[in-house]
Amino acid sequence: MPLVHKAVIAGNWKMHMTCAEAQAFAQAFLPLVAHLPTDREVVLAPPFTAIAILSEALAGSGVAISAQNVHWEEKGAYTGMISAPMLLEHGVTHAIVGHSEPRKYYSETDEQINLRARSAQAHDLIPIVCVGESLDQREASETERVIHRQVEQGLEGLDPCRLIVAYEPIWAIGTGKTCAASEANRICGLIRGWVGHPEVIVQYGGSVSPATIDDLMVQSDIDGVLVGGASLDPLSFGRIANYQAPVQA
Repeated sequence: MPLVHKAVIAGNWKMHMTCAEAQAFAQAFLPLVAHLPTDREVVLAPPFTAIAILSEALAGSGVAISAQNVHWEEKGAYTGMISAPMLLEHGVTHAIVGHSEPRKYYSETDEQINLRARSAQAHDLIPIVCVGESLDQREASETERVIHRQVEQGLEGLDPCRLIVAYEPIWAIGTGKTCAASEANRICGLIRGWVGHPEVIVQYGGSVSPATIDDLMVQSDIDGVLVGGASLDPLSFGRIANYQAPVQA
């Protein structure tokens, strides 16, 4: 029985794009996705400073806006943080939590990631919860143990129908190395089983490019992608959004 949800093609701009650059991107990108097939949706995650201008530029286009993180409190003495109500004010619909970079550079724990995801859902944002293993963990045959723990602790108490899980092997982020499509599919299938809901959306992320997107999206358990560097170029990300679905026999 095929899944009824749409594939989610998300672009994470990380610490790139000024407001002017975001506006120029939107102008070049929108014509490329004006006739997107109805079986998919596109999400862009700009830096916080560009959310308002990009939201305005994309209004009415069907391209959704995600934050790159969200705090678990609505307000308070949390210098440098952004709350869900602040994001909602600008039309944000998604929030990335648990990306490997905050985990690595800011020592985010699975418990904190879970709090962020819960706050997102409590305010009707869809959390994109990232999980993935390092190269050392993969070489030590710990991939499944690590990701199972991240899923178990990071997704506790969440509604799987309002959730996206992104499998991002850390060793394939920004390195040009891409996990083989069949292996990415295997891990995404395990994640689906661990979540315990067959229709949870499971993405793959890690050096996704126009050259790899078609092979990834033909896989049975990959429901979309979370794209880094290739989402910064409108032509590149436009090709990814317009991936070629397999022809049905």
